[in-house]
Amino acid sequence: MMASIGVNVLDALSDNIFEYFHALMNEKDPTLCRNSKDGLFGSLKACSSIVSLLETRLSRAEKTIKNLKEVVWIIINNSNHLNQISIESKGIQKAATSLLAILPLTGNSENTPPNKIWTQSIRDGLKLMEWAIHDFFPMPRADGSSKKDEDTRVKEEAKSHPDLWNRHQKWVSIAKEATSANDDELDLGNDPTDDHRSRSLLSRIQSLCSYLHCLLVMEGYPIHRHSAFANSAVIQQIPLDMLLNTSEQLLSFPLAAEAKYRATKSRLRSSPVHGGLISPHAAMTISASMRMSGHTLFDVSVESCKGGSGILGRAHRVVGMSVANLVSSCSLGVVSVVDGKLMRGVGGNNAVRMGWLRGSIPLRIQSIRSFQAVALSLGSGVVSSNGTVKSISRALVLLGGCLLEQILGEDAEKDGLSLVGGGLDEEWGTLGDRAELAETASTALAACIAAFGGLTPNDVRATIDSITHSCLSSLYVHGDSSIFVYSNAKKSILQLGMNCVCVPWGDGGRSTIDGIVRSVCTMLRNDPDMSVATVALSTLCAFDALVTPRSPPILVPVRDTMADNSASINRGLSASEMMRGINDAKKISNLDDSKKKQNKESDAKKSKKKKRKASPAEEVSHETKPQPTEGIRETKKFKPDITTDNNSSSNSKAPEGIETADQKEYNYSVVKSTVNEVTKNDEAEASVALKVSQTINDDHVVNEGGENDVIVLAETESPPGAKPGKSVEGVASDTANEVSTRDNTNHNSDSEEGVFDRKNDSDHDDDGSDFDFPEIIDGDPDEEDRI
Repeated sequence: MMASIGVNVLDALSDNIFEYFHALMNEKDPTLCRNSKDGLFGSLKACSSIVSLLETRLSRAEKTIKNLKEVVWIIINNSNHLNQISIESKGIQKAATSLLAILPLTGNSENTPPNKIWTQSIRDGLKLMEWAIHDFFPMPRADGSSKKDEDTRVKEEAKSHPDLWNRHQKWVSIAKEATSANDDELDLGNDPTDDHRSRSLLSRIQSLCSYLHCLLVMEGYPIHRHSAFANSAVIQQIPLDMLLNTSEQLLSFPLAAEAKYRATKSRLRSSPVHGGLISPHAAMTISASMRMSGHTLFDVSVESCKGGSGILGRAHRVVGMSVANLVSSCSLGVVSVVDGKLMRGVGGNNAVRMGWLRGSIPLRIQSIRSFQAVALSLGSGVVSSNGTVKSISRALVLLGGCLLEQILGEDAEKDGLSLVGGGLDEEWGTLGDRAELAETASTALAACIAAFGGLTPNDVRATIDSITHSCLSSLYVHGDSSIFVYSNAKKSILQLGMNCVCVPWGDGGRSTIDGIVRSVCTMLRNDPDMSVATVALSTLCAFDALVTPRSPPILVPVRDTMADNSASINRGLSASEMMRGINDAKKISNLDDSKKKQNKESDAKKSKKKKRKASPAEEVSHETKPQPTEGIRETKKFKPDITTDNNSSSNSKAPEGIETADQKEYNYSVVKSTVNEVTKNDEAEASVALKVSQTINDDHVVNEGGENDVIVLAETESPPGAKPGKSVEGVASDTANEVSTRDNTNHNSDSEEGVFDRKNDSDHDDDGSDFDFPEIIDGDPDEEDRI
């Protein structure tokens, strides 16, 4: 169904996206603005779901896909305006990039495979990012090309990709909307629109980085597409060199902005740079966010090629980039100790401090995560290679220094000491950020020890074990330290200690920190946090398995438990038996549910049939009206309704002393139930009862002395329940006498009051229907013969 109307639905959603976006951009009312954001977000998500469902079945709908792509690019180009409207617009930006990244699944009318369109989309996103950086803040490239050569290269790429260049120019025009009309004024100081252009560049880079991230991780793609794109042929088509070049530009953006800022005179630092659109001051304000985007792009590039030949062939470059980022983000004190020399800016207030982003704890955390991704992607081969072993060893010691600085730095400052470089006061981050940094550093060290194993150099391994021992001792002695308030920090340090104990050294020896690890685990086994207690107990179990030699059991004694009814637990269950039992129980439950559903449906059908049968009988109405003369009764023929439900009741009330229609029907039901009981016990009398029941008439006895009327009815069914040795005539007669006696008892006192009148049913007597019964008068000599 969706395949037949998918194109029409996408056209309608594309129009909705356009309308919601314009309403969001022009709306001032907060309530209406929030409604527009919700509508825009929902429309983008709906389009992504439809495209993921239909895939190549939309290959012929090129016009629809083109219109949808243009609308999404309008949202991405105006992402800066959306961010200024509300912080919640980040979700809209993410939804737009996700939809744009899933469009390669549709293919095209030229039968181009989706994987080729996917690869070309990655190239286009990288080109847009490079052009944006080149136009706003030109940076020197790693290959050493000049500005003139770079301009020539961009022009050639623009000629070869005209559609992509036009899309870039549209965004540049939007980013320059708030600038002055006269371009000559851009060289003046204190340009008021400089901040707007810098924010536009940052929003552009973040949007394109999110777009490339969604493409590389295949966000929203079906599972079969993940497996199809994961083969080596598709991975080799990924433009890894372009990804690394763009990532390197973003990662080096803070250093380039700082160098440009220091090389520019103070009165010109707010003017746009030569050949660009933003000033050095504006570049400094967005440098941290630009580097975070570079880390995101670098990490996803390395992880997408994990285990492939492409990343292994560029291991030297990838390791060099990750280690350089780690060195540039660590504190100067740690770097100077690791390198064994006093760096510039350390010691003394007169020294010029370079690398002002070193104090940013979030950037340091991201740098550590990038190195961890590289180590896990390349494996232990980078430690055994002569070209990368020095860089890896340096990075491992830097990780240990970051961990030691955060855990023991607070104790040093309490004792009046100061770390090299000015202590922890120069760091940008809260106590929670410091705890996260300690967790990230210890987790990365544990992962590297497990990945590299015995190939780690012995001197580096000795340094890591010493740092781990010091951190665990601080946790054991100063358990109430502020950084150990966070359970994640304690769990990560326990994991690091456990890996150090389990992984042997390069010479085959075992680590000597098992004693402090056991002591800390024994202390933390009663920690209030259940996750910490679980990790501590798991570590103790691992110690028990390592220390105690064990062998498989030969004879397992079993105690007989007669009182225990859990037979399955006593005999033991395998995984296959348990899964089979779970599936059987689900099948039985489903069968029971289906039977209940069928029973409900059948009951509903039966009730509908009963209502249809009862509807003609409800049309018969009985009216009662009082007569002016007492003691005189006018009796007319009464037509009983034998199809009326016995359980139904009437809300109408008759005058006292007059038998109502409900009472008549109740008398009839009593006779019916009694007669039906005859044939259940005696099959021989059933045929006789059937003949008799067909000839039973409505007997209406009129007593002038004030006795009530008695109506004896019989249906065409066989009278069940007849007692052996008693005829059907006797049963019917006795039942009629019982009904007459009960009616006389109930209404004898009021028999003289009121007149019983019924509507004349002579019209029904003439048509010969089965409901017309002859009138039976009391005292008729032929009454017994007819019954």
